[in-house]
Amino acid sequence: PSEAADGLQPNFLLVGEILEHRVVKNTNLETLSSRYRAGTHEVKNPAWLKASSDYQVAQQQLADAQRALDEARSQRKKKEVIAAATDSVQQAQQHADESRRAMDAINQTRVEMVLEPYSYSKRTVDLAASIDLLFRITDRSGLAIGPPVDLHKGNHKSAVVLDNVKPEDTEGVINRTAEPDDAQFLADLEIEARDALVKSVREKAAELPAKILQQARNRAQTGDSDGAGEEFVLYLNATPYTATPERDEAAKFLHDQFNMAPPAGAAR
Repeated sequence: PSEAADGLQPNFLLVGEILEHRVVKNTNLETLSSRYRAGTHEVKNPAWLKASSDYQVAQQQLADAQRALDEARSQRKKKEVIAAATDSVQQAQQHADESRRAMDAINQTRVEMVLEPYSYSKRTVDLAASIDLLFRITDRSGLAIGPPVDLHKGNHKSAVVLDNVKPEDTEGVINRTAEPDDAQFLADLEIEARDALVKSVREKAAELPAKILQQARNRAQTGDSDGAGEEFVLYLNATPYTATPERDEAAKFLHDQFNMAPPAGAAR
């Protein structure tokens, strides 16, 4: 309403209420374990240990073959036996040489990480925002035009924050220190609620001309010509200036009852 005493007063009022407007933030803290690289040290290379074992076996096989050849010669066994023993010695020697080369090609030691356990913090931040609005449209006397309209907007968001994670962590855990902004979270929901409110108010306001017309008809039927005339004028000012049966009805009533011409244009 206008503050000036002689100012133009509105025919309808929009009354709004904020029933709920809040954000709830809950935090759950946990302590978790992981491992990190505390340093390095040298250890025997498992590949070299296997190659060394294979070489020792090959040397033993060579010694056994050589002993068998020496016994065959000392016992003056047949040439075929001595020849076979000689072949065994040569094969064993070849195998020992190959084993030795394979062992020499591998480093005896390798560097391994020293892993140590440690603890870090995990915070689960849970945000829940809720906005409940109510509005109603009233006439000048405060009488509600239609039932009140409720609007609810809610949102929920969870985020995990990890603190005190070591840079040398070996389990794939990394620091996550960005905590959700509860003020921004609520502000985003406020924008959604505002847009929904504007849309709903526009829809309800668009229904007013039909209600005004019906009130004018009701007053006319009960013989309240002055009240009906006021409502018909309001209807003409609240609808586009185009020819419709309803506008013709209002214009005819005003002409017949008050000898009034219809408004020259439509109200905003």
